Amino acid sequence: MSGMLTDFSRSKNYIAALEQQSPFASMIQTAQPQPAQFIQDFQKGRWGGKSTQPPYELTASIAANPPSSEYRFTVTLLVRSSDAAKPVTGTVLFFLHDSFGEDYLKSVEATDGVASISFPSFEAFTVGAILNEGKVKLELDLNEIATCPEDYKYSAPLLTFDEVKKELDAIKSQQ
Repeated sequence: MSGMLTDFSRSKNYIAALEQQSPFASMIQTAQPQPAQFIQDFQKGRWGGKSTQPPYELTASIAANPPSSEYRFTVTLLVRSSDAAKPVTGTVLFFLHDSFGEDYLKSVEATDGVASISFPSFEAFTVGAILNEGKVKLELDLNEIATCPEDYKYSAPLLTFDEVKKELDAIKSQQ
């Protein structure tokens, strides 16, 4: 368990450094992301917890790949507006799971009022998205999508850093 905490702290510091050095650092700072809390799902809780901030919405579709594919699924994320007078414009940043390494941050220019990306994936996680220079932030847990394939979902409960640390401390006190 202490290795889990060490790995999480290392990832947290790595992602924070990437975000501070990113060409989009001011946009990320404007969005004021919360610190990472969940060890297995790095973006969960960082971007406001809601997939809609009217009129903007973050949605996802998850498609199974053929058995011969290296990756089991392909995820497509879409940010759009329900108000034609306020279309999605400019840069949209998508924040993926930290296991994507430096590729966890994807920058997309909106086209025709929509920003979209597709990527291969093994298991569900939470996605963050920011737009309008960081003034709008969205968050979507792929595990909670009604159409999420059962074999894509994670089943283990998500644990926070504090929960794991508390459990580790309790084990140490019993020794």
